[in-house]
Amino acid sequence: KPFGMMELVSRIRAVLRRSGRSAESSDVLNCNGISLDQKRHEVYVKGARIDLTLKEYELLRLLMSNLEVVMTRDQILEKVWGYSFDGETRTVDVHMRTLRGKLGEAGMRKKIQNSMFMVVAASLLVAYAITILFMYGKIREITEKNIRQQAVYIGAAINISGESYLSRLDKAWPGTRVTLISQDGKVLYDTDEGEYSFENHKDRPEVEQALRGGEGSDIRHSATIGEDMLYYAVRLDDGNVIRVAQTLSTVWKTAMQFMPVMLGIVAVMMAAAYFIAKQQSRRLVQPINRLNLDEPLENDIYEELQPLLRRIDEQNRQKDAVANMRKEFSANVSHELKTPLTSISGYAEIMRDGLVKPEDMQKFANRIYNEAERLIHLVNDIIKLSKLDEGKISAQKEEVNLFALSREICDRLQQTARKNCRK
Repeated sequence: KPFGMMELVSRIRAVLRRSGRSAESSDVLNCNGISLDQKRHEVYVKGARIDLTLKEYELLRLLMSNLEVVMTRDQILEKVWGYSFDGETRTVDVHMRTLRGKLGEAGMRKKIQNSMFMVVAASLLVAYAITILFMYGKIREITEKNIRQQAVYIGAAINISGESYLSRLDKAWPGTRVTLISQDGKVLYDTDEGEYSFENHKDRPEVEQALRGGEGSDIRHSATIGEDMLYYAVRLDDGNVIRVAQTLSTVWKTAMQFMPVMLGIVAVMMAAAYFIAKQQSRRLVQPINRLNLDEPLENDIYEELQPLLRRIDEQNRQKDAVANMRKEFSANVSHELKTPLTSISGYAEIMRDGLVKPEDMQKFANRIYNEAERLIHLVNDIIKLSKLDEGKISAQKEEVNLFALSREICDRLQQTARKNCRK
């Protein structure tokens, strides 16, 4: 039944809509990290939104809706620009190059931005950890100095006022443990216990040091308190030892008091680093997006990209050379195809006009047949050259009799030459 092409296309589209297999049935198209929202007309590349012109958006939507379909420039022009578009097919190339640049720019910019942000964030966290450790060391150093001063002051007070001074230490030194130890290691007083039935302390390192040299210190875990302790001992005038101790957890808690302030500073600096990385990544990628790939060596761009641009320029020259070769080949093919057709037309015209003797009809028929065979051989050679260009077959060599080939060409062009001479 006769039908129109537009009617056929309309019927196919109607069937696809009814079957729910239309390429545009999905609101969101996804492909290799690219997400296209057809309702909101928004495009995201790996979560980053990119700005596209209307034609760029329609071109991308067309390509993502036909992922496994090969489309020509004319088909793309028809679907995106419409039938009435009078521009050149190069418009498609320009828009494709711009679209690739924007899609690639978004991915590259995101990677650069994330890399810069991660480096800054890691640097800030390392700096924060080093600062906390430094503060912990300094606070511990200050704590050791304070404990030593406390031990010296308490020892001096006991030397002056006697052991009765110890009864007032519970309120005077909150959070600090004070222990009075006799020369033989017996615990005479301890601020954390009411009874003095402790084990002998003579073998404690700080006590031994104080008995020998007047002062001693040590850091260890206390079985009585159940925490790591910093001890400092001072020998009194009567030979007994006064020992002052403080938990290291107190030192750590003091260091942790600065954590909210430090975390606030880190948060502000990371936010600033994020925006700076975002701006810098955009500035780094912007010159790349503006590259003129038709004249790559004319771009004033980063030195690191010069080898790539030289390679692109070399490929452009190769493509131009191939294009020129194809044009020359097309011209030669046209000429070679025209020659046997002209000969066939000339022989047929002579036979039609009755200029051939009956006894020569077989000869002219053979010439027409030979020219047709030559035409078939030319077509087969063109197909073979196309396959060679695609790399599907290897080159084949054969011997050619140039004298016989020249004789054949002269015979074939003889009638055409006579015809032209008559004119």
